[in-house]
Amino acid sequence: MIKRLFYIILQRLYVFINKNKPCQGKVYMFHNISDIGDTYSISLEHFKEMLDYFSENKKIVDIDTLINEKDSDNVVLTFDDAYKSVYEHVYPLLKEMNVPYYVFICNEFMDKDEYLSSD
Repeated sequence: MIKRLFYIILQRLYVFINKNKPCQGKVYMFHNISDIGDTYSISLEHFKEMLDYFSENKKIVDIDTLINEKDSDNVVLTFDDAYKSVYEHVYPLLKEMNVPYYVFICNEFMDKDEYLSSD
C-alpha cells in the first residue's frame, strides 16, 4: 500500500512539473483483455473500440517513433504480465492491423493459469 501511494505521489509530481511541456504522445498500458471485470481487465469489446478510435484519430507507433517524433497524436500500446488473453484475443487483431505493440513478461507468472506458457 505504501509503495502504491509513493508511485501515485511521484506520478502526480511528474505531471505537475511537466504540465506546460508539449505532449510527446502517450503510452497506453493494458493487462488482461477479458470480460471477467476485475481491476486489471477491460473487455475485448472495449479494447476494440479503443483500437478503432486510435486508428481513426491517432497514430499507433513504436517506442522509437514516440521518442523521436514528439507528436501528441502518437500512441504506443503495451501489455503487462503477458496474460493469455493478449495472445488469444489481442495478437490476432493487432497483427491484422499491422500495429506495433509491446508485451512485458513477468517470469513469475509464466506457465500459470491465465498467463502465457513458456511454449
